Amino acid sequence: MSKRGGELEVTPPPLNGRVARLDSAAGVLREMARIYRAARTGRIPMADASRLTFMLSSMGRLYETVELERRVAALENRR
Repeated sequence: MSKRGGELEVTPPPLNGRVARLDSAAGVLREMARIYRAARTGRIPMADASRLTFMLSSMGRLYETVELERRVAALENRR
């Protein structure tokens, strides 16, 4: 997602073709670690990694909020 000459360049998908499972906080963490490693080895630009991990971080917080709401509801229903 780097900008070059006024045009947006999209980073290609990973070479292994694997699609990340982002349906849990653990899945988000695995994807963040994968992006970190890709940026550290130069496979994706650091700016792209920063944007992607920011979005993933937001998703992780939402998963945490949903889980806490579920737990509070379960505790309230036990009364």
